[in-house]
Amino acid sequence: MDLSTLAPTLQANYGLTAALTPAPLAAEGHNNTLIGLDTPQGAYVLKLMAQAPQEAQQRELRLLEQLSRQHLPFKVAQPCRTLQGEWSVALPPPDRRHLMVLPRLPGGRVPNQPDAWRQVGETLRSLHGALAHLPAGAAPLPLDWTRPDLLHPAVLDPVALAQQRPELWGGVERARTWAEHYRVARQMMATRLAPLSRQLIHGDFNTPNLLFDHGRVTAVLDFEFASVAPPLLDVATALSEVLQDGPLPRWDLARALLDGYGPLSAAEQAALPAALLARQTAVGVWGLGQALEHGPTTTTLARLNALGQLLALIQTEAGQLRTLTDTST
Repeated sequence: MDLSTLAPTLQANYGLTAALTPAPLAAEGHNNTLIGLDTPQGAYVLKLMAQAPQEAQQRELRLLEQLSRQHLPFKVAQPCRTLQGEWSVALPPPDRRHLMVLPRLPGGRVPNQPDAWRQVGETLRSLHGALAHLPAGAAPLPLDWTRPDLLHPAVLDPVALAQQRPELWGGVERARTWAEHYRVARQMMATRLAPLSRQLIHGDFNTPNLLFDHGRVTAVLDFEFASVAPPLLDVATALSEVLQDGPLPRWDLARALLDGYGPLSAAEQAALPAALLARQTAVGVWGLGQALEHGPTTTTLARLNALGQLLALIQTEAGQLRTLTDTST
């Protein structure tokens, strides 16, 4: 995009003056256009959106503002308000999009090394400490991660959907097997996870939402799914990445994460398998909602199949999971 067309808007609404230079970004947006920008005033990311921030996103932005005032050891991507105090500004016709400006934060991917994952655990503990001071009403969405039947408006009865639309799973047998695994997971969530105390959590705490530089986590991103839930769910989300996403579980990284996070309570130790299942079940339910709208994809099928794989891991590696939680006490 020609930055000269944005220059008048940037100067009038953000005070960003001439000598606007495009800069590369490590990742591009899926639903919005992102443009890296160097200016005399600093480094920024321009976010071009189809519309102004709606209610849920406005709550997320207010949450980021509250976190940014807590002197955390990492940054959050708090957008810059316009000179008029708004979150975004409408571009002049004929462009119908809205522009948001964010600071460009330093860092890249978290390396798969124990020292780095220990830092991830320490970061999560600090984040939970900060979020514990914020009210439940600061959550962008009223999600209950322990109730997968309430996560997506189009998937209120996943078991019934498996019977009605087995092609979303890749066939009748796969749909039936998933429904059986889902029932097992729901029972474990109800008995172990649901009774845990709750607070505001990140909701999607994994390394794609972190920036890492010079041996530490420099930023935590994307609070879209922040909600009130047991903090153990964030721990399980990060653990899922090292236990499920590769060809073999990385137990060394899992131990480093929990070493950095610190002790789990006895109830949290007992609930860790249920928390892992809650995360994977939620990913599958969200995938089903997307499949109903756009049709199933290989990603959808992989996420659904992963529930059975996780149950098998929990059963065959029960000793390893106990060792993880024992060493976190």
